[in-house]
Amino acid sequence: MSQGTNQKDRIADARALMPDYFRRDARTMSEIYAETRRLAEAVIFYPDEAGSTRDNWSAFFKELDEKVLSENYREGDVSPHLALFLTFLNLYKYLQNDLNALVSAHLDFFYRHVLGLKDILPQADRIYIFPELARNVQQFAIPADSRITAGKDEVGNNILFTTEKETVISLVKLTGFKSVYNPKETGQNIRSFPESNVDPGEDKQGWHPFGAENDGENTTIGWALSSPVLLLKEGTRTVSITFSQLSTDSDINPGYGMLTADLFEMQFTTAGKWFSSKLNDAPVFNGGNYSFVTVLDETAPAVSGFDPAVHGYAINAKEWPVVRVRLRKTDASVYQFLRSVRFGRIDMHVSCENAASVLLSNDYGVLDAGKASQAFGFSPVVGSSLYIGLEEIFYKPLLSLKVNMAWKGIPEEGFPIYYEGYTGDTNSLVKSNNDFKVSASVRSCKEWKSIAASENEVSFPVFQQPMEFNVARYFENKQSSLAGWENEDGLLCLSISSPDKAFGHALFPRVLTRASIQQAQGKDVQIPNEPYTPVMESVRLSYTAAECLHIGDQKAGMQFYHIEPFGIRSVLPGMFTDGNFPALLTDSVQNSGYLYIGLKGIEPPLQISLFFAIMEESTAAKGTVTFSFAELDSWKDFLPNQILSDTTTGLQQTGILTLQLPETISMHNPAMPAGQYWLRISVQENAANFDRITEIRPNAIRAKREMESVPVTYNLNKLPPGSVQSFLPAIREIRKTEQPYPSFSGRPDETNQARFVRISEMLRHKNKAVTAWDFEHLVLENFPEIYKVKCIRHSSSGSDRVQPGHVHIIVIPRIMHAERRRLFRPVAGQNLLNSIDRFVDSVKSPQVQAEVTNAAFVEIKIVAQISFRHRMEAGFYINKLQKELEDFLSPWAFREDMEVQLGSKLHLSSVISFIETREYINFIDRISWEKNGETVRDQEIILDQKSVVVSSGKHELKSVIAETVPYQNYRGIGQMLIDINFEVQ
Repeated sequence: MSQGTNQKDRIADARALMPDYFRRDARTMSEIYAETRRLAEAVIFYPDEAGSTRDNWSAFFKELDEKVLSENYREGDVSPHLALFLTFLNLYKYLQNDLNALVSAHLDFFYRHVLGLKDILPQADRIYIFPELARNVQQFAIPADSRITAGKDEVGNNILFTTEKETVISLVKLTGFKSVYNPKETGQNIRSFPESNVDPGEDKQGWHPFGAENDGENTTIGWALSSPVLLLKEGTRTVSITFSQLSTDSDINPGYGMLTADLFEMQFTTAGKWFSSKLNDAPVFNGGNYSFVTVLDETAPAVSGFDPAVHGYAINAKEWPVVRVRLRKTDASVYQFLRSVRFGRIDMHVSCENAASVLLSNDYGVLDAGKASQAFGFSPVVGSSLYIGLEEIFYKPLLSLKVNMAWKGIPEEGFPIYYEGYTGDTNSLVKSNNDFKVSASVRSCKEWKSIAASENEVSFPVFQQPMEFNVARYFENKQSSLAGWENEDGLLCLSISSPDKAFGHALFPRVLTRASIQQAQGKDVQIPNEPYTPVMESVRLSYTAAECLHIGDQKAGMQFYHIEPFGIRSVLPGMFTDGNFPALLTDSVQNSGYLYIGLKGIEPPLQISLFFAIMEESTAAKGTVTFSFAELDSWKDFLPNQILSDTTTGLQQTGILTLQLPETISMHNPAMPAGQYWLRISVQENAANFDRITEIRPNAIRAKREMESVPVTYNLNKLPPGSVQSFLPAIREIRKTEQPYPSFSGRPDETNQARFVRISEMLRHKNKAVTAWDFEHLVLENFPEIYKVKCIRHSSSGSDRVQPGHVHIIVIPRIMHAERRRLFRPVAGQNLLNSIDRFVDSVKSPQVQAEVTNAAFVEIKIVAQISFRHRMEAGFYINKLQKELEDFLSPWAFREDMEVQLGSKLHLSSVISFIETREYINFIDRISWEKNGETVRDQEIILDQKSVVVSSGKHELKSVIAETVPYQNYRGIGQMLIDINFEVQ
């Protein structure tokens, strides 16, 4: 099975094109010396003198030896003929080099001059820098093309960068990050993160911008109402709030029509805290309306005015009480349904039973409600009045009043008998107790309005308790307001209306005198009783009140709010007209994810630049992000001309987001913590697919390396962090400049080797991908950040079946050994995959369906109980074995000479053998393994050609004591016995 092609393979395949592959004259000087001596022996020397013996030339080259020459060179004692010969050889070296470079020169001539192919020009690298303003400088615009010095290269040339565009540097500080994640695709609970973790940690794990990978808090969303109608100090109090539904989205699940009370939590503002009250068990949904009903018993605290310091919201509730209803668990499906509910009016109905803190007065002054008092004075007459009120009702549109007065000393025999003799010898003042009557009136809009007991009766029997008064018609057009206290709206007046003599106090002296005279005359006449003076022992006031909020009413007394994850937002009724009605719940969490960024230290309008360091690992489809800012009472999207640049391409890659903050951005949006400006980044779908962020930082500038006419290739694509020194010339408004990240995207000048490989491959595939070899080599050439490519024909990632016409291209990027998170899963980011896909699409045949993906990673986790030789140091050896297992299963993650294997077979026995051969292992008690989190029963794991075995980052290793383990449990060949548990086949 083919493993594909990597960058090293390309060089190995083109080995014959390299200048050193074939050398026409590969001899060294030592070899030339030796060859000269051998040839000298074969050449006959003819002496000039006659009769001399013929010999060879070897005598002339006895000194032609490296060791002898080196000694003679030091002494300066070299024979003249050897000196000339050595000079020739040294000059020959130049010709030898040219001769040996003949292949290279021929290829260079052919490629450059015959074929006319051009070299690939070097690509300048870029850096991110973060200038810091000098003291007393509020902001400064660094011009485009400002030069930055980053030291010198290895040959002494200055390394210079220039800024790509003008950037405003300010004193902006990032105060915090908050996130909201709405997993609406799965219907799970919506989660919020009041303080997102922005510390990437030592291993640079980063954090998810929208909180998708973390377990946050249950998001607190709901609604709230503020109104004086909610002033409920004491007694048994019932609160009913009804939303009249207008519509819901047709595609929402109708099963949520019967929402129950246990889904919600209702709370009221009280002194010092929010007080929770259980909703009635009856269904909340009824006949197209949504009702929330609760009862506060006599033990519940008084519902009091809103206090921002206590109750936490930055809203203008005018010290009115607030009721809030929140979802106990923010199930995404329930939220989606409730957000779709549109309402046109809110009806609030409250009732209070037996309030004791009444206000009492009569014609003679104020009465103490806590003590028995003469209701109509010590000598009441017709017209004597008793005034009954309750402070909280003065603010409210009343429907009814009910007074329950406990009277002291009412005659047991009844008033007709008690008052016998008041109108004659036998006639009584009254015929029944109910003959004592009062007329009633209620205060409304600075006027007293009479209340009739019925259609045929104006007055009310004073001793028939309780006394109920229907006052709704006097408050039909009243809005709850503080003005009601000044007008004493709702104050009840009871005036004695009958009998004519009232309780007989004025009549009594005459009646008593007459009876006394008659008795003196010997008549059998009873002395009349003293007139009854009405004395109240206690008074309890009950009432009902109601208020309605019509959407579109500009003068509503009630105020509606949406509770959001980090605050509250007022929903002004006047904002909604022409059929545009508000939803029951806020739409501020309807998208898949939100990231909030707090800013301070600036005075808008102002330009800011934010750097996002993104890990670029996810290959799943990501949604489109929207950038917004907080105004005084709402969120507003940035206009296109306010988003000056976004090199992150919507948080998909590391880059800089430059925004123009408008003057309308506010620090006092009640939906967010006050005292800072807030930016919001939201994504409508697939928030979980976004990559982790390791850092967000303000005042970022991107600069590009200055390229010389003859490009410098040294370290062009990796300038280490901290290399930048300062601007050139220095800018006095800038105190210092940081460069925390290495340079990126650089590509050095093409070497001869790279050029020969590229052109030879091009002459074969001709920039058209037909075979698997073509696809692999084209991708490797055009994307040097990819280390390995495997092309699988007639295949796709979504199926294991043969797919004619399909090509599946698997890429493995270069492993960044400095980042532990990527060691076991070397993946290309989605932007890189998209770039490769677009490139492949440009070189393949139109009928071919090509797909570019990362490899599938199969994580292997070892679960074992092991006895260590050094029992006291088991913790140390567990950690050591953990690391060695990682190296055993994924050796390519730690050693550059190891290859990533696509499609392999792994036996459990090989793992056992590896563990057993560790010198610190005594024996293995139990061992099993898991594949991608699931236990595997087989003894071997076979991977397809698209998959790579990777080690788990945390194997489950436990230490056991040898004495506690039965011998038959020992695992490993060293612990087996032939014919018992070790069989040879």
